[in-house]
Amino acid sequence: MYNSRTIASIAGRAFDVLVCAGAPASMWAANRDPAGDEANLKALSNTLSTVKAKHLVLISTIAVFDDPAAGYDERHASYEVEKAYGRNRRTFEERLRAVFPTMHTVRLPALFGAGLKKNFVFDVINPVPSFLPPERFAVLKEAVGDRLAEALANLYRFDTGLNMMALDRSALALSPVKQEFTEAVAAAGMQATQFTNSQSEYQYYDMSRLAEDIDRVIENDLDVVNICSEPIAARDIHMELTGVPFDNDRSPLVREDMRTVHADMFGATGHYLYDRADTLARLKRFYQAETGR
Repeated sequence: MYNSRTIASIAGRAFDVLVCAGAPASMWAANRDPAGDEANLKALSNTLSTVKAKHLVLISTIAVFDDPAAGYDERHASYEVEKAYGRNRRTFEERLRAVFPTMHTVRLPALFGAGLKKNFVFDVINPVPSFLPPERFAVLKEAVGDRLAEALANLYRFDTGLNMMALDRSALALSPVKQEFTEAVAAAGMQATQFTNSQSEYQYYDMSRLAEDIDRVIENDLDVVNICSEPIAARDIHMELTGVPFDNDRSPLVREDMRTVHADMFGATGHYLYDRADTLARLKRFYQAETGR
């Protein structure tokens, strides 16, 4: 396994199977610094171009599409040219394809699994928001009152790069007032889920499936696969996980509908590899494992 600190040592090596999941995952950082993001990806592709691999598997993203809700499959799609995150990752796909003609590109949607720390499912499990604009932080400070003001000050620090207040989640985990603080955040209507429109639809993928799915991609010699589950509304996910209704129309509406022509290779039918019921069941098990509820 290689990371950003050790990737240079891969130069000139040979592999039967090499999986590349090295494209930086931070969308906000890529869109804030497009040139820097492009330079990082170009450097990575230059390093990989020195490698020999019988099977190179590139882990890519639904963000390469210009419209994630358009129902694109592997044969019919239009690609992002405006937003740097998606545009640069599409260029990364093409650059590696030119070097590795037999490469397997695996595009992923929204993810859940151990260690992942973003998206709506993470917010349901961890209701204290990871980031708050200063003006929203001021509202929360007033809402929690004097008793929890000290805890609030100890838990959040201003991030100059983001221009936001950032939560120290490790400090929250150790705080003696964690439960009280979490309840106060919820009572103030400031929980992390406030940033998600309840009608948004996501295609959640269980990361524990990835190794098996990569094996299927290689066995069937598929050059591009959209790993996609049936879209599910945020409100339905929230109800399934918590048993509590979720209604919020104040945040931007997001929709995902990536499709595939390879369902039969995965023992499925139709446009998706995994159906709604299967995804909800896996989400529920993950939620219970993470929360103990």
